[in-house]
Amino acid sequence: MNRLLLASADGLRLGGGLASTAGEDVSEVAAALVSGATREATRAAKLLDLGEWRHVTVECGELSFCLVQPTSDTGLIAAMDTALPVGQLHFLAERASKAATSWLERVR
Repeated sequence: MNRLLLASADGLRLGGGLASTAGEDVSEVAAALVSGATREATRAAKLLDLGEWRHVTVECGELSFCLVQPTSDTGLIAAMDTALPVGQLHFLAERASKAATSWLERVR
């Protein structure tokens, strides 16, 4: 199952992918959601005067998700089974964010 997705601020998939628990590719829909969630996290942090946000983590029934912002105009979501420690999910998301930033610098 694909577990990493990089999306533009416009909601377009730039890399990676996500699959549903049934194995269906949900990358395009998820990219649009990642874009909106990234905007809302930035907006909420600004309204609450929290400074820059680092990550948003959501723990669900079967999967946990971590949203990070590699650059000001991209968002990245990482997903992992809830049986694994949430710290491992944060590590995966941060590592993927650094790789995405490096990749974006090369292709731009």
